[in-house]
Amino acid sequence: MDFLKFQTNNQALINYLFSHKLLDWESDNDKLNPFDKEVITTKKVRQYNGIIFNFYKNRLDIIFRPHYYFNNNLHNANDIKIIECINIIKEFQKKIGIDLRELKVVNLEFGINIISPIDIEDLINSITYHGKNEFKSNLPFSKISSKPTKKGISNKYKIIKAYAKGKQFPEYCDINTFRFEIKSKEAKFIKTLGIRTAEDLLNINIYSHLSNLLINEFKEVLILDYDIDLSELTRLEQEKIKEYNNPHKWYKINKKNHRNSFNNNKKRYYTLINKVENNLKNKMTKLISEKLEYLKQAAPNQSREA
Repeated sequence: MDFLKFQTNNQALINYLFSHKLLDWESDNDKLNPFDKEVITTKKVRQYNGIIFNFYKNRLDIIFRPHYYFNNNLHNANDIKIIECINIIKEFQKKIGIDLRELKVVNLEFGINIISPIDIEDLINSITYHGKNEFKSNLPFSKISSKPTKKGISNKYKIIKAYAKGKQFPEYCDINTFRFEIKSKEAKFIKTLGIRTAEDLLNINIYSHLSNLLINEFKEVLILDYDIDLSELTRLEQEKIKEYNNPHKWYKINKKNHRNSFNNNKKRYYTLINKVENNLKNKMTKLISEKLEYLKQAAPNQSREA
């Protein structure tokens, strides 16, 4: 669990937290509304151990990054087991003294780290589509994919991220660490996961659902396997795979927008690729499945000091 935003309009709770003895003052901000210059949004910011509390006039937003919190806010490059994540949220609940049912979950980000079986730069370059949505670079060695809105901008309903975690935190993990992530900024999607309030994040069954979703969404990823060993395939099969390994071909297929054309071509591509058992997509799917099973295991007993 990488990034959470909780929200409440409960004024009694807001008042309680605003004067909470554990919360440190950060800043007071006044911001002009770009669409109405006469409207000023006032935000008062408090924090506790990296958890940010943004106080507005009639609303409170809490920005909570459990994985960073787990690592004393230094990084999120290692593994954190499901039970450890649940314990972090319980710790937050106990320290702050808060009813988690009062906190709506309006932003959610979760993912999985694995060691790439190939050079991480080559892997990021090979990742091209999620479903029919193209992966686009947003940062070096990082790509995101989402269904565009009618205005052509990124949809916040569901965003898929794929990036080189090892490049971000080389001092804390293997340089070839790859992160696959699902992100949503809309409660409508988050509710489909069975998550409405922060209390739902204490339910271990929710995490099994999130694990299955990671696997299913990764199945929708198109990875062009440039270095696959084609020696056991026929000449015609080899030529067809080489043709499919041209990113421009997929762009042209997608641009035509013929019904089912993109998905049918992707099925043909993977039918050919799967004739080579140890192909890149199969390797990565296996690594993700194994890591998810590991993260479901019970964590060793440990004590935490805030």
